[in-house]
Amino acid sequence: MLGIILVSIVLFFVINSFIAIKATFKDILFFLAIPFIVLIATRLLLRITELDATINLIILLSIILVTIFYVFVRSKAKFELSNKHAVIVSIVYFFSLWASEIITGLTMSLIFT
Repeated sequence: MLGIILVSIVLFFVINSFIAIKATFKDILFFLAIPFIVLIATRLLLRITELDATINLIILLSIILVTIFYVFVRSKAKFELSNKHAVIVSIVYFFSLWASEIITGLTMSLIFT
């Protein structure tokens, strides 16, 4: 949940700096709903199946790659961004997703130790 909020806040400021008609935070949150549902569902399925760690990593990284591509395509269509701005949005999405995972991991390690 922390990741959804963090990534949404970061992308809200990035997308609003690129478009003339300002988007609302709700627009950005619903824009990111499908990628986060896919990522959460994939994590739950991987935890249930208990496959090898290497296979889990490969599956999770490929799903993240698909969500990055989805964010690129949808940001171009929904917010009418140029290719350059859509690539920037995708890169920011990846790094803010990565940062939110680090923050969530640190938070969980502090809570449970």
